[in-house]
Amino acid sequence: MTYINQQGATIQGHQINAAGAVTIGHVGDSYQIAQAQINISDELADILLAALTQEKREDYSQAQLLQKIWEPETTLVPAGPFLMGSQAGEGIPAYETPQFKVTLPAYRIGKYPVTNKQYAYFIKETEQMAPVELGWGNGNEPSKEQEAQPVRGVTWYDALAYCLWLIKKTGRPYTLPSEAQWEKAARGSEGNLFPWGNDWQDGRFCNTDFNQITAVITFPQGSSPYDGWDMVGNVREWTTSLWGRNRRHNLELISQYPWDEAWTPNSGQDDLKKSRQFRRVTRGGASLLTGFPLRVARRESELPYRAGLSNGRVGFRVALNWENEV
Repeated sequence: MTYINQQGATIQGHQINAAGAVTIGHVGDSYQIAQAQINISDELADILLAALTQEKREDYSQAQLLQKIWEPETTLVPAGPFLMGSQAGEGIPAYETPQFKVTLPAYRIGKYPVTNKQYAYFIKETEQMAPVELGWGNGNEPSKEQEAQPVRGVTWYDALAYCLWLIKKTGRPYTLPSEAQWEKAARGSEGNLFPWGNDWQDGRFCNTDFNQITAVITFPQGSSPYDGWDMVGNVREWTTSLWGRNRRHNLELISQYPWDEAWTPNSGQDDLKKSRQFRRVTRGGASLLTGFPLRVARRESELPYRAGLSNGRVGFRVALNWENEV
């Protein structure tokens, strides 16, 4: 079993030793992260929130960020409004409507999903055993063929632990994107149906086969207006946004459209401290249905302590919030 140690207090969950700076400590050999039945503690959430709301704000250019091969490359999404959701129509679920305008401050988001190679560095540095859900061919390391593929089979808590590790390694306030940030990065400001435009390109601009995972650089023609790659198809991705207690949308959907208030990070429908009983929104990914158009507005959900079923494992990309563009 692993624990969070916060200045002497011990809380069941991920092991984080925090006395000022965040340090991720050793995880026992028998621990399977993706199967952890935990809540994110108030202490852990406070550590993350403190980093995300630090008074000193930096303006990050990509040249400043590309320092280590294990640090995810990010792309700038400028401040301003965009159209979120879908217009009502045939085949459009009610929880994806109505379409409405959301205004976001500038932020950076992972150009690609976090890859197996990048996640393996995190596993090694934090002395963890790679959970079986990752499906790595070499035990605690991905095979060479898997290195450039998006990591899949991580829980929401695993993804946050990775962000905390990045905070400690770089001093930069990495987090997961909200679903609003994810969607704007995927469709641009004009409300594209797909990252590349409004015409579906079956299997040509993204990986629609959930049985075969492709490298994150496989479909450059499918990149978004803000240069986000692999934002539809391939692997589903975690966001900070809350869905509700039930998979079905009409049973207590927390993030129902349209939102009544302006979006702000890590509050309201993006509350990091909510119980593990509440599902989190996932975005992107392939479909079980062959030829199914993968709209950027498509919403799904998963319990935060689960990594997804074998035919729908979940991955993630990172985000950086700050006030000024560069």
